[in-house]
Amino acid sequence: MSESNTNQEPKEAGCAPASGSAIPLTWKEYAWPEWVPIKTREQIESFWSESYGRSPKEWEHSCRAEYNNQPTLGTRVRCQSDADFWHDHRKSTEKTEIEGRWVPCWNNIGRVIADDGKTYTRSPMAILQNAQKHLPQ
Repeated sequence: MSESNTNQEPKEAGCAPASGSAIPLTWKEYAWPEWVPIKTREQIESFWSESYGRSPKEWEHSCRAEYNNQPTLGTRVRCQSDADFWHDHRKSTEKTEIEGRWVPCWNNIGRVIADDGKTYTRSPMAILQNAQKHLPQ
């Protein structure tokens, strides 16, 4: 399943919904940007589930740069491939660099959604230094 990639600007703080409104109390009320794949949404909503005493508000708090040092939702990033990050090119056929939009997930893990729709799991440590500043939004 392919989802459209829109050129929405990232929000200034955390993981504000696409509508730019306040963070809702439940996931049913949360408005995801269209470019975030459904599987990624479901994984985040499951981890930050109300059944675990969590909510979009807690996710938003964990998305803030000062909390987990992650880019905000939708920030364009360039990351190392797993092979580059682990210094092992023998086990990977991935491109050397991966470029796309960042989706904070939990703790120090996020997803990079490439323009072709492919999703990569990354730590913010894999983001190439200063890459965020040089990529077009």
